[in-house]
Amino acid sequence: MSKQMTCSFFPAHCSHIFPFVPRTFDLIFPEDVAQACPEQVITLGSNNQNIRRPVLALFALLGIVTGIVGGLRFLQQSLQHKTTSVISILQKPTIYWSVAFLSFGTMNLSGLFLHCLTDPTISSPIERPLLWIGDTCSTGVFGVALWAAALMEAFPAAWQLLQGKTKLWGSNNHSRLEAMAQTAAKLLIPCAWALINLVGVGTVLYFLWFRNQPADDHIMTRMIPASLPLEMWYAIPATSLASHALVLMLLCCRPFSKGLLLTYISSYVTFLVALGDPWLCRQFGNSMSDLFTTATLFFASTDVLFLGIWVWLEDYRKMQQQQQQQQQHKEKHA
Repeated sequence: MSKQMTCSFFPAHCSHIFPFVPRTFDLIFPEDVAQACPEQVITLGSNNQNIRRPVLALFALLGIVTGIVGGLRFLQQSLQHKTTSVISILQKPTIYWSVAFLSFGTMNLSGLFLHCLTDPTISSPIERPLLWIGDTCSTGVFGVALWAAALMEAFPAAWQLLQGKTKLWGSNNHSRLEAMAQTAAKLLIPCAWALINLVGVGTVLYFLWFRNQPADDHIMTRMIPASLPLEMWYAIPATSLASHALVLMLLCCRPFSKGLLLTYISSYVTFLVALGDPWLCRQFGNSMSDLFTTATLFFASTDVLFLGIWVWLEDYRKMQQQQQQQQQHKEKHA
């Protein structure tokens, strides 16, 4: 991935953050790599439609299908409960999985147009503001939704793991801890999810308010460029909140899923390999089109993550239903 592409998508980072670490920036995005591995473009159809980064476009299409189909499926599941009040829906993990998948599909749809179907830009926030907002905002939204959904799955599972030990502490402490766990899962997580998303809304409003003003004309944009909050919203929720919560879900939910572990490893390894873009370019060049580029591998890693989570959730829900049926059968014949 070239400096030009990076700075077109993250202009505030290039102007206000990367200058403080010039050697690191040059190490990650060396000039010789941009020249050795130029952006790949293919032309399709009688209209001579140019498609930039064709492999990335394929991963984006896969992400769109995964996000929309998975999101609608989980949305349907969240609305199948007997009580359909907003509060009761927000107390179930399914709605957060739905939000995560739907916003993931939105991110891929915006990314498909921004990175593949439109001409290159010098500054995406200025030249393609709607597509850029769609990409950055939806990425932050799915990061926060993954965080909430994973914690919703992990808290009850963690409580079941701790039940045997907490019984040794006395019935009073046991009841108190159970109440705390239920409060955290049904009240604190939905409230935190809503508050964090309000921060995301604030980043969008900040960008829309200041995007047409020259940076030197206002004291706020001198300190905080118009696009910087949204750029941070793009990166922080997925890399910090969601990643830790997903690991907690893996450790707490039983039975332990080797498939989910393999999904995490595959996704994270692909993400790390993407950081080796300069080495991959020098080794393979454009022999595999744009497959071994940072942007394409980033899209691939998220596709792997969401597909793996989807498969695991289907199996996990079936197991939960079987356990509930067995419990009801025991109570009926007790």
